[in-house]
Amino acid sequence: MMVGGLGFGFAPISVVRELCLATKPGSTATEGDQTGRPAAEFREDLWRELQLMEEEGLWSRVGIRLTDRYRENPHVNPERDEDDVQHYISGSVYLFKKSSN
Repeated sequence: MMVGGLGFGFAPISVVRELCLATKPGSTATEGDQTGRPAAEFREDLWRELQLMEEEGLWSRVGIRLTDRYRENPHVNPERDEDDVQHYISGSVYLFKKSSN
């Protein structure tokens, strides 16, 4: 399982196919959103690769879930920041299941 590694500034998009090859059939993978222009461009390229892999039969999309609490905001310090500061980052979780073939 890899959480948060398929975002802008982490693993490159090219690693997605390698992850799929290393994953057992029936396993699942998720990807969440980040904000900002570079992250949006990265997400578009990643989504294009995920769709291509789905068209090739490597895996199938199980679902997409939107959440207001995707992960904690790393720029917030609960001991220092006011209560009105956003403590969580919203995002979307895309769930894929590896094919048997």
